[in-house]
Amino acid sequence: MTEKLFEVEIGPDKELVFRFHRPRSLVPDMARDRMRSSAKGMLEAFRDLVDAALEVVEEKEGTKKESQKIEVK
Repeated sequence: MTEKLFEVEIGPDKELVFRFHRPRSLVPDMARDRMRSSAKGMLEAFRDLVDAALEVVEEKEGTKKESQKIEVK
C-alpha cells in the first residue's frame, strides 16, 4: 500500500479540502524527489486558486489594487 503525500477532496458544498501527509522515511530517494515535485506543483496550483478567489472578492468589494508579481524561489 502506498502512502499519499497529499489528498485533495471535493466536499459536499464544492469546497476543496487539501490534506498533507509526511512521507515515510523508507521511500527511495528518487521516489521522494518525484513526490516533492508533484506536491510543489499541487501547491502552485493551490496558490493560483487562492489568487483567483482573492481577485473575485476584491472586485466585489471594489478594493482591487495593482499588484506586483514576486518571484519565489
